[in-house]
Amino acid sequence: MRLDEVLGQAFDLAIFDGAMTSDLKLPASAPLVNQLAICAFTLKDHTGSTTVTSGLTQLTVSDGENTYVVDPIKDGYPFGEDVVYVAIKPVTAALEVTATDGAVNYSKTLTSREYARNNGYNISLRMNASVDYLVGKIQSGSVVFEKRTAENPTLLTSIGSDVDVQDGGYYVVTGNVVIKGNVSFFGETHLILCDGAQLTVNGQIWSSHSLYIYGQDAGTGKLIIENGSYAMNINGSRLSIHGGDISASSSGNSCAVYISFSNFYMYGGIFTANSNISGQDATIDISSNNYKLSVYGGKLSASNPNGMAIKGKISSYNGIKFYWADTKDDWDNGNTYNNEEAPSNHHYAKAE
Repeated sequence: MRLDEVLGQAFDLAIFDGAMTSDLKLPASAPLVNQLAICAFTLKDHTGSTTVTSGLTQLTVSDGENTYVVDPIKDGYPFGEDVVYVAIKPVTAALEVTATDGAVNYSKTLTSREYARNNGYNISLRMNASVDYLVGKIQSGSVVFEKRTAENPTLLTSIGSDVDVQDGGYYVVTGNVVIKGNVSFFGETHLILCDGAQLTVNGQIWSSHSLYIYGQDAGTGKLIIENGSYAMNINGSRLSIHGGDISASSSGNSCAVYISFSNFYMYGGIFTANSNISGQDATIDISSNNYKLSVYGGKLSASNPNGMAIKGKISSYNGIKFYWADTKDDWDNGNTYNNEEAPSNHHYAKAE
């Protein structure tokens, strides 16, 4: 059965071309002819490897004169979540297709062609994607956030094994993504946590280059890292947190966050680290004297009931103070630091 015949069961616009009976009634059998063109859109990312149609909150089709707006989630997916159907007036035009899932914006212009009445068109598109994110910058002694846009970032998806990212670049998290394994970054990587999204890594995040993590306007995107060994092991030039809600936990006798030959900068968001490591290491461990943890904004906390919360040099700016405690309810009055060693005799630390 043709696509237009399937959609004909729920006509948007149809006519009967024939004569009325003598008693002014339609004939018992009255074939209807659909007057619209039925377009079945399947949207994919720019690589064509991932379908992004599911979860769209809006899809818009314009022929230059007429604009059609569909809310796939509200209106439902009558023939599966990989396809969105739009009925349009017959036209010969280059259709402009735009869509969004609330976090990622997609766009594509089709080559001009005819879309005829009573016909169906299966249209699979590689969409251009853009994602807004916030970057913290120091301006006049305080942190200000600048909105930037990543073009065609890679969409992270759930996987049950280790993930090796060889080339770095921009990566975006939408929805609920679970990676059951280690994630290794071999190039400079920018990770965007979209509002309402959550990335859970059941393993370690390892990076040999700089790793930047961003949020969006509401800052509700989450990154949860849980591992028996290091949760985060950064060996590049920097770990830079600009937004999102990040939790790094080690359940074994290991640091939660191990920073080697790198600086740890925090401009915004929430960063929480937990471990039970004993001895000379700490939950957040800055291993080299030439590097430090610098907090310009946001909120950072570290806990370790068996040992040190933070080890290494620390600095605080813009009125941020570091607070220390031996129990969760026994905080001191806080102090500012300028490239100084963190106190080594406290189980709990926070900077805000």
